[in-house]
Amino acid sequence: MNYGVRDYAGGVADLTTLRLDQLMLGAMASNVANGLYIIAVRLSEVTTLAADAIAKALMPEVAAVAERKAESLWATSLRLTIYLHALMLAPLWLGAPYILRTLFGESFVSATPAFRWLLFAAAVWGWASIVISGLRGFGYPGLSTVGRFAGAVVTAIALVILLPRLGITGAAETLVCGNVCDRNVVTSDSRVGNQRARSPSAKRPLRRSARLKSRTIWPRFDG
Repeated sequence: MNYGVRDYAGGVADLTTLRLDQLMLGAMASNVANGLYIIAVRLSEVTTLAADAIAKALMPEVAAVAERKAESLWATSLRLTIYLHALMLAPLWLGAPYILRTLFGESFVSATPAFRWLLFAAAVWGWASIVISGLRGFGYPGLSTVGRFAGAVVTAIALVILLPRLGITGAAETLVCGNVCDRNVVTSDSRVGNQRARSPSAKRPLRRSARLKSRTIWPRFDG
């Protein structure tokens, strides 16, 4: 129950980050702008499918295997996700206007700037999902929730500033800001949690589940 409550709040924050832009666009922008933005969002979300699949398989594996193997698996999954997005991002970024023109027609090419920003936002979201899945597997859902709430707050503030000035491109840039904040805060909290776990004050014997929490919870990339 305690684990679920800590993770549930992060899910609510995720929903805010992902849908607040469309709610505000519906109130502040025209139907045409809304249509262009929704098309750009849906196309960019296709690039997150691989990261989502890896993240869903990663959490139970991290929770089940030995510590060293879990850490290696986490780092390998994150590297793989970064490489996959790097391979997809460049051609999609360059080909964005041609993709929109081919799939939807000339009138949708104006969504190109928003689509390009959303591709980057989707990449950062995919990387963050791997980090969050690893934290969940090691028993740290609260740390991931802190990062996701920080991302939601940044998204809300940036939308108020950028949406009236830049329209759908501003909304897309806002998602980048929110997702980068989410990723950075989760990373920072992971390192803080590791420092606390290594504190000399923790002297009492630990059960296996607690020993998992005393490990280095940020994956190393040197192996």
